[in-house]
Amino acid sequence: VKLDTEKQTKYMLFSFMGLMVFGGYMFYRRNQQKQKLLLENQKLATEKSLLELEQKLLLTQMNPHFIFNSLSSIKAYVLNNNSVKAAEYLSDFARLMRLILESSRAPFISLEQEVDILKYYLKLEQVRLNFSFDYTLVMSADVEEEKDLLKIPPMLLQPIVENSIQH
Repeated sequence: VKLDTEKQTKYMLFSFMGLMVFGGYMFYRRNQQKQKLLLENQKLATEKSLLELEQKLLLTQMNPHFIFNSLSSIKAYVLNNNSVKAAEYLSDFARLMRLILESSRAPFISLEQEVDILKYYLKLEQVRLNFSFDYTLVMSADVEEEKDLLKIPPMLLQPIVENSIQH
C-alpha cells in the first residue's frame, strides 16, 4: 500500500509539474499575443495620428493672405463708411471661418458641406477682388443627388479653387 501511495504521489507531482509547465507556456504565449496586439494597435494608432496630423496640416494651409486680405477688405468698407457692405462681408467671413473650424474636427465631411465652404470662400474672394472673375459650381446629376451622403476629407477642394483664382 505504501508503494502505491508513493507512485500516486510521484504521478501527482509529475502531473502537477506538467500542468505548471503547460500553464506557464500558455501564460507566456498569451502575453506574447497581447504584446503583439498591443504593438499592432499602437502602430495603427500612430498611423491614425499621423493621418490626422497630416489632415490638420492640410486644413491650416488655407492661405493666411486670404484671411488678412479679407480683414483688410472689411477695414476698407468701414473706412469708406459702407457699414452695410462691411457687415455683410464680416458676416460671410465669420460663417466661412465657423464652417472651416467645424469641418476640421471631423476626418470626413459631406460633399455638401465642402461645397458650402467653397461657396462662401468664392463669394468673399469675388467681392474682395472687385468681381474680377465669375464662377459657376456644376455637379453631375448623380453627384448632386448624393452630395449629402458622399464623404471627403475637409478642405480638399479649397486649395485647388484658391490656386485657380490666383493663377
